[in-house]
Amino acid sequence: MVISIIILISGQVIKSLINSNASNF
Repeated sequence: MVISIIILISGQVIKSLINSNASNF
C-alpha cells in the first residue's frame, strides 16, 4: 500500500538524519 511505502521512506529519512546528527556530534 501507499501508506507502507511512505512509512519505509520516512524510516530511511529518519535513519539518515540520526546518522548525520551522530557524525556531527
